Amino acid sequence: ASGARAPVAATASGDEWCTHGSGAVGRRVRRFFAMHGASDGQVVAWLPPKLSDSTASDADDAGADGERENGDERDGGAGGGGLKGEDDATEEEPALWRLLHDDGDVEEVEADELEEALAAHAEARTVQQEVELILEAAWEALEMAVALYSDDDKTDTTTTTTTTPAA
Repeated sequence: ASGARAPVAATASGDEWCTHGSGAVGRRVRRFFAMHGASDGQVVAWLPPKLSDSTASDADDAGADGERENGDERDGGAGGGGLKGEDDATEEEPALWRLLHDDGDVEEVEADELEEALAAHAEARTVQQEVELILEAAWEALEMAVALYSDDDKTDTTTTTTTTPAA
């Protein structure tokens, strides 16, 4: 059930942003920005995923009623996983969501960023908590890198010798 399409604005490629068809539209979000901190806002529209074929025109991606085929994300969720079994020349352009921040700024995010912004708002996450999460992720990445490089050192069979220059 796709619901009515209510365009908000057109993109440069002529695609129209929709205010219906995604359960995220109307929900509150929180994003974090360096040198700014937290910014709350609302999802105001979304652009469903569509297939992009380097050999076909954009008209080939739309049905007779203007609805997108093959990859329409209409389950109301934020995600838009890839299509399986599609031709190599065809790629899916990801769904986008337009956020209107309380300070008037507008940004467009993909599904993973949207999910994070929805979770941050639902948890009432503070800047301090966000920084802690970032530092924890960075520490885990560093630990993994150390483990990978230490495994490489164990398999390295070359030896390093140090020579002292003659006096």
